[in-house]
Amino acid sequence: MKNIFIIISLSLLSAQMPFDCLFNKTLPLNRLSLSSNAIIDIRHGLENELYIGTSDSLGYADITDPLSPIFSMVSDSLLPDGGIPALKTYKLDDGNIMIVLSGATSSYIESEGCVSSGTGISWSIDSGASWRHMPQSIAPPDSPTYLIEDWGDTTFEYLAVTTPVYNVSYDLDVQDSYIYSTSWAGGLRRFNYTIDNPEWEVIPLPMDNQDSLFCNNIDLSSYLLNPVDYDNQKAFSIYVESDTILWVGSAGGINKGVLEEDGCINWKNYNTDDGLGGFWVIGIIPQQYDSFTRTWLISWDSVPPSGHKLTYTDDGGETWEVVTQFENLDIVVYNLSFSNKNIIASTDHGLYKSDFDDGKFWISLPATEDINGERILTNNFYTAISISEGDIDTFLVGTEDGLSIVSTAGEILDNIRNWESPESFSAYPNPFFINEYNQVGNDKYVRLIYSNPNQFSGEIDIFDFAMDHVIHLNNFKPITIDENEIVWNGRNESGDKVANGAYFCRLSLNGKYYWTKLAVIN
Repeated sequence: MKNIFIIISLSLLSAQMPFDCLFNKTLPLNRLSLSSNAIIDIRHGLENELYIGTSDSLGYADITDPLSPIFSMVSDSLLPDGGIPALKTYKLDDGNIMIVLSGATSSYIESEGCVSSGTGISWSIDSGASWRHMPQSIAPPDSPTYLIEDWGDTTFEYLAVTTPVYNVSYDLDVQDSYIYSTSWAGGLRRFNYTIDNPEWEVIPLPMDNQDSLFCNNIDLSSYLLNPVDYDNQKAFSIYVESDTILWVGSAGGINKGVLEEDGCINWKNYNTDDGLGGFWVIGIIPQQYDSFTRTWLISWDSVPPSGHKLTYTDDGGETWEVVTQFENLDIVVYNLSFSNKNIIASTDHGLYKSDFDDGKFWISLPATEDINGERILTNNFYTAISISEGDIDTFLVGTEDGLSIVSTAGEILDNIRNWESPESFSAYPNPFFINEYNQVGNDKYVRLIYSNPNQFSGEIDIFDFAMDHVIHLNNFKPITIDENEIVWNGRNESGDKVANGAYFCRLSLNGKYYWTKLAVIN
């Protein structure tokens, strides 16, 4: 009964976490491309290399020609299963790149929607040539409700999380020999990645009624680590500033930690009472330009997220400044990226740009069709990274529906989507979560892709499981020399969203019929 209670409680806490429904949004297997068009994060590797966190696996890109990237999958048995919610890279003294990533899978439960589960953490210290893996931190199923952890000169009690469900490492960072993980239900944890058999260490954060927590001054009579009950212990984001300073964002603000010589950490909490723009700090992003450093917080006001403020500090948390424009426009920011003086915000309304001298005024970059007519069928832009060459300030942008190469002048240089060419006719994504995927305006879309080397006019009719006609579609568009697509918003001829179930799609092409089946989840 105890474990059931914990699972139910955690579901109430994190049922609306970002990206949950994206995990395992796959394409037909093609190792010469990415395995998913849902791009969550992008990081630099060695020169002219990028690592790409998708909703299904780790991807790689050769950007020797930044306007024509070459993509592939990274395959290793020690990589975590599922999608990549967190990805970080670090340049090492020996010239190699350290890569750290987490994994997650999703399953659909009718009463709860998409439910995510953590699948552990993997890392490489030789630019991806070899990998090690650490399973997600999970207590044994027969554990008591609370366990004991050593911390400094004392011990404390913490809630035993016995399931990977809602225990996802949404962010990671590295400090000295430790890999830190913010895993929501699992709170803040770390392990020593340099030893042969590392073990997870649970790290206490202040409770909601505490503005600080010191290593050897914990009141054991009143202190409890319980992310179910305490928002500030629902750890979501992390940024290691130096060898001794780290920041941890939570559902109760942000915590600045000072690392002691024995590995213990003293914490100071900042929240809306201290000037933050929102309680939920889901991202902590440093911006460096010349000798100037600014620390940005993506500070949501609520979950599910709505338009919200950004927060930044230029003095290590002594004072905080709030940016209100996105809240005023009802825009949700997922990530910030930087190049020279340009700041790019990836949002649920596409891309926005500001410059370093201001940071409080943003203009829209309307990333839609490229010069070839290829479309990005989503408003959800999750990440961007500078791939500038020469005087052109250019970003590779990850969205829910592929990649886009965008200049800061707003020019769409290329839209890139990967799939294995269908033999005849297929649907993507399949299943189609009609309220989750590929949103443009008030509608979400599925692509119906078919081989058409002769470029005949194609039409599609969709039927429900009883073979009753749902809608006729003829809005085809070439996407390659040999392929066309028709997009469908999951509505019938009357404009109503169709019900859950299996649907049969019939392609009429040059006097012949081709069929494919599509699962719709409403």
